[in-house]
Amino acid sequence: MTDFALAFAAEYKGFMKAHSVSGAQIAAVLDRGEGYVSERVNGKRALDTNDVDALASLVPEWDGLTLMLELSRRAESRRTPRGELIEGNFGSNVGAPVEDEPTMKQPPKKQRTAARKGETKAAQAPHAE
Repeated sequence: MTDFALAFAAEYKGFMKAHSVSGAQIAAVLDRGEGYVSERVNGKRALDTNDVDALASLVPEWDGLTLMLELSRRAESRRTPRGELIEGNFGSNVGAPVEDEPTMKQPPKKQRTAARKGETKAAQAPHAE
């Protein structure tokens, strides 16, 4: 697995811990065994979008797309200017803002739905002519 995939898995695992979600809960949502989840959160196999959707479904106010973007952003933020990943305790700060960065709030559900459809708030509003 790539360094990014390992960092993403660590962020996923950290998010699980921060929100008290167990591997058994995710396995139940996915209709899989706990070993399936364990291999993915421990970096033995790659996570996929179904895994992210399952975790998001167990945490109020999160959806799969937003969680995928947040975990990707956090994993990517561990890169040095030369592109190397910083080693360390990935996932330990999930839910906390990255240094010098404002806290990312979950947008209202209506805006998230519009974003998934490729619409902007301006595009939804009637235009005055």
